[in-house]
Amino acid sequence: MENERNAELEAQADKRGEKNKSEDLQDQLKAIGLTAKFRKKYSFDGKEYDKLDLSGLNKLTTLDAQRIDEVMENMGHHPAQKYKDTLFCKHVAMMVTGLPVEFFNQLSWIDMNEIVSRVGLYFLFM
Repeated sequence: MENERNAELEAQADKRGEKNKSEDLQDQLKAIGLTAKFRKKYSFDGKEYDKLDLSGLNKLTTLDAQRIDEVMENMGHHPAQKYKDTLFCKHVAMMVTGLPVEFFNQLSWIDMNEIVSRVGLYFLFM
């Protein structure tokens, strides 16, 4: 009887711990945000960029996902983990910002990783 009670108490504690972990993760992700901050400034079409707003991720639809998947298929690109894949995330960023491939191709690797990180976090955890 006491063992059953202890098991029940432990199960309840586990559930509370998981809820707190989930809430902590959501708070951390909100703090990170959807703005990729660059280490340097980039000039493109007469405008300077030291960050990129990716909040357009919130407006993506199923059709947008299909379009990007089709582009990847047509390119013969089949990433094992698309939300960590630079090419896939670049195309997502192009879609949500309206900026062309030339803008993204000029970025340093570390600054492109900022974009890849935000896109990946958004799809996997937000």
